[in-house]
Amino acid sequence: MTMADKIAVMNLGVLQQYDTPRNIYEHPKNLFVAGFIGSPSMNFIECTLVEEDGRAYLDSGEFRIEVTEFRDLIAKEAPGNELILGVRPEHVIVGPHPSTKYALQGKVYVVEPLGDQMILNFKIGSFLVKAIVPPTFEASVGDKLWLSLEREKLHIIDKKTGKVIM
Repeated sequence: MTMADKIAVMNLGVLQQYDTPRNIYEHPKNLFVAGFIGSPSMNFIECTLVEEDGRAYLDSGEFRIEVTEFRDLIAKEAPGNELILGVRPEHVIVGPHPSTKYALQGKVYVVEPLGDQMILNFKIGSFLVKAIVPPTFEASVGDKLWLSLEREKLHIIDKKTGKVIM
């Protein structure tokens, strides 16, 4: 991605997205591109859009994230309400307390020290979520920590079509 002004991402001979490396990374058009670009790859969590007491949530069965302000867009673009929440490991903020309204608690499953950074693998119910933290971050297998997500960095994908909604 560092050697071109524009790149083409193809899957089985079909063009998926043609754009600048930054736009492909920050605004993937579909599930394939979102998972193909980046290392480690984007975290994907299957969820459903549910409504309760006038509010809308992405519900994974293990956690809920309120998305009331985006309900109409999500319902229009994914009428079946079956969704995938995507977030890149470098956009997960890890700490002892939630730091955004989009937060979930996870248990450290694997610690991968890589020198200049560390990858923490969290178990959240049946899902594994990766987060990149500084090498000095203190975490051990079994620790329960909060994973906070920034709205601007979340990707909501229609599970049926693979299209990124937002």
